Amino acid sequence: MNGNMDVTIKEARKKLGVSQEALADELGLSVQAVSKWECGLSCPDVALLPQLADYLGISLDQLLRGEERETGGVFTSLPDDKTLRIVQCVGRRVLSVDEWSKMGTKDEIPLNLAAADDSGMDGMREVSLEVWGSAKISGDVGGDVNAGDSVACANINGDVSAGDNVACGNVGGGVNAGDDVMCGNVGGSVNAGDEVRCCSVSGSIMAGGGVTISQES
Repeated sequence: MNGNMDVTIKEARKKLGVSQEALADELGLSVQAVSKWECGLSCPDVALLPQLADYLGISLDQLLRGEERETGGVFTSLPDDKTLRIVQCVGRRVLSVDEWSKMGTKDEIPLNLAAADDSGMDGMREVSLEVWGSAKISGDVGGDVNAGDSVACANINGDVSAGDNVACGNVGGGVNAGDDVMCGNVGGSVNAGDEVRCCSVSGSIMAGGGVTISQES
């Protein structure tokens, strides 16, 4: 199947203007299942693909094929969406998300967005981030953050999806995490595989463990 199906699903969903919750409800699934698709941690069941493509308004061929690659795993084209993608390579070959999951470590990839701005790369904080691994981010992120593992950062203006823990400041959108969520104020809903500890949450909360809200929204 398409090694970039996660990107295809997320972009089609956002273009349609629907939330992960709405897509999950349409397919009769949990939000965590959709979050895992968009993090590249799992793929939709084959039987769901026609319904998923129809709902997202894309062809089944586009859902299955996604972005084409050259031999050796080099991306030939990616959407011009101002997303900063941090990937892992073996030599010159780009690892797929599945390969990273098998070979990768828990080491965090350090990203200093504040330093990038100071060096003249204007607008770096405004981009969304897609990380195939864990990321420890210095500085605020103006867009979304999508990581295959954990995310640690300052404030995030958009949504956060992570395969493991999320530890950050304020989040303007929602948070989906495979493990704990430890944040300041969250403007959307929170879905966590384990504990949720936040200052306030404007939306709903789904947690596999305990929930601690220091200030009700």
